[in-house]
Amino acid sequence: MNTSESIRSIAVKVYKTKAIYHTLNMFNMDVTQKALIAECWAPTRDMEKIEAAIDAGRAKANSDVPSVINRLVAHETIPTFNRTNQFTKAFQSIVDAYGIGRYQEINPALFTIVTFPFIFAIMFGDCAHGVVMFSFALWMVIKEKEFLKQKGSNEIWNMIFGGRYIVLLMGFFSIYTGFIYNDFFSKSVNLFGSMWRVPYNNATANIHEGPDFYMLEKEDRIDAIYPIGIDPIWMIASNKITFINSYKMKMSIIVGVIQMLFGLSLSLINHIHFRSIVSIMCEFIPEMIFILSIFGYMIVLITAKWLMDFEYSNCAPSILVGFINMFLFSYTEPLEVCTQTILFPNYESMKSIQTILVICAGVCIPWLLITKPLVIGIQRAIRNRRTYSPAETSDQMQQEPNNGAAAVKVKMGSGAACHYYKVCL
Repeated sequence: MNTSESIRSIAVKVYKTKAIYHTLNMFNMDVTQKALIAECWAPTRDMEKIEAAIDAGRAKANSDVPSVINRLVAHETIPTFNRTNQFTKAFQSIVDAYGIGRYQEINPALFTIVTFPFIFAIMFGDCAHGVVMFSFALWMVIKEKEFLKQKGSNEIWNMIFGGRYIVLLMGFFSIYTGFIYNDFFSKSVNLFGSMWRVPYNNATANIHEGPDFYMLEKEDRIDAIYPIGIDPIWMIASNKITFINSYKMKMSIIVGVIQMLFGLSLSLINHIHFRSIVSIMCEFIPEMIFILSIFGYMIVLITAKWLMDFEYSNCAPSILVGFINMFLFSYTEPLEVCTQTILFPNYESMKSIQTILVICAGVCIPWLLITKPLVIGIQRAIRNRRTYSPAETSDQMQQEPNNGAAAVKVKMGSGAACHYYKVCL
């Protein structure tokens, strides 16, 4: 009975002992066979904490030999370390799942805190569902300390709890986009009153005449703009699904392209920081030309279509059909008005502009795929043929990079009698 009561404390001691031996197994033996050597990378701003932890370990071991720290020159690739807390840890995990950036690159996790939940909210724009998500995540955040002490073994719960701040922001932004879409559990709510009115005569005469009852004319509109989001009158329109889905799709395209342009801007900052002219010429410029030629032009067409008034035309032009004809270089006049592909009736230079954009996008593809590998291959060939003098080599070995990181080299004598640290900046 006594053993079963103390089984948990015994298990904790076993885990700690295994962790200690696992750490010691990463040490190397000294030449004198009397000391252990360990090397690791450490942030420069944490060196005081490392020294304090070493001194505390020496004091617990009753060792009279003081600890010594020296800095070595490291020629290896410096690892990337991103400092996180309870709020940013989940967002950093999402970014690291796609890949860890190089040392001193801009950390995109900072911007992901806003972009990731907001793009989710664009696809999941429901105010009532957002309130449910936000409330659930807020409850996990309030009970955070209690749940951290429990440390349950349920993987699903641990995954949701680990992303509690992500769920919190996703619910918050879903509430906002829900007001924009006027969605409350997939139903519209008339909060501010509609900006349209149905004439009494039409309502009484056509109430049993099918979907034509819901066709409103411009004269039925009040001379005002709906305060926020979509007018609830759209929910009784015959083309409500087509209109709402088209609106959400175009908004997602616009926000997605803006995010890609922002990501390319961050890559330009990284290239400038590392002074990589090859990356700017062979990556950033063709990528920017390609995305602006195709998706940037699409955003211009979407915005122009939103701003134009098609009251006196049978139907609005199709941007999708227009883009297909743009890549097919087809500019024949349509037979029917509803199949027209020209966005602007007076857009006389459309053919020449779209042809130039397609050619630019096509040129960027081999530019991206071929130029940089060729340049890197030529640079490596030149580097292999270059000869270095012994004096130049020794000067390079003695040069200490100022990179803000540190590699820690630890020597520990038998019985923890001697500690020797070498740290390189």
